Amino acid sequence: MTFEIIQEEHTATLVFLGNREYIQSSTLFEAVVSFVPSNSSVSFKVSKIITVDVIKIVLLSEYDESVFKNCEAVLEWQNDEAKGYVVVQEQHLSSNNKRVPYNESEVLKDLAVHESSIECKHNLNYSLMATVVALNKLLLSKVISEGKGKWLFSRIDLLVVPENTKNVELKLVNTLGNGRIVKSSIIVNKENIGYVWFNLV
Repeated sequence: MTFEIIQEEHTATLVFLGNREYIQSSTLFEAVVSFVPSNSSVSFKVSKIITVDVIKIVLLSEYDESVFKNCEAVLEWQNDEAKGYVVVQEQHLSSNNKRVPYNESEVLKDLAVHESSIECKHNLNYSLMATVVALNKLLLSKVISEGKGKWLFSRIDLLVVPENTKNVELKLVNTLGNGRIVKSSIIVNKENIGYVWFNLV
C-alpha cells in the first residue's frame, strides 16, 4: 500500500538574539512548534547551525527523502490521531535582518545548582525552550570538565509541550561519544517530560 505524502510550505523570517551570528535553537523551535497540533509528543533535531534569518518550513505527513536530505532541522510529532514532520531548510540572509537584545543570564531565575542537576523558576518572559537551553549550558559548564570546543544544542524530545510551567529542572543522565554528547532529563513542575541533548563541537 502506498500513501500520498501531503506537503505544505511556508516561509518564515526569524530574528538573531544579542550578538549571535546564528539562529538560536530556542528561536527555531518556537517557529516550528507552532505548526504542531496540541497534545502531541515532539522530537526536534538540529543537524546544522543556521546562519540566515529566512527559512523555509515544510510540513509533511510522511517521510520524504528528497526533502530531508537538504534540511538543517526536523521536528517530528505524533499524537493519538496522526503524526507528521516539520522540516526546516535555510534560504538566505535578508537585507533588513533583525536583532533583538538577549542576556541569557536573565532567563534563569532563582537558580539552584546541585551535584548533577540544576533548577530554576520559569521566567515567563522567556519560553520553556529558552530556559532549557540556558539551564543545560550552565549545568554542563558546572559538572563536566572543560574541554576544547563549545556545547551546542542538538536534540530535544518532549512527551508534551507543557502550557503551565512554574519550575524547570535538568538532571544529567549520561554521556556518550567519549564525553562529547550529553543527555539530560527535563523535569517541569516535578514531572519528567523529556530529554535534551547537547554536543561538544
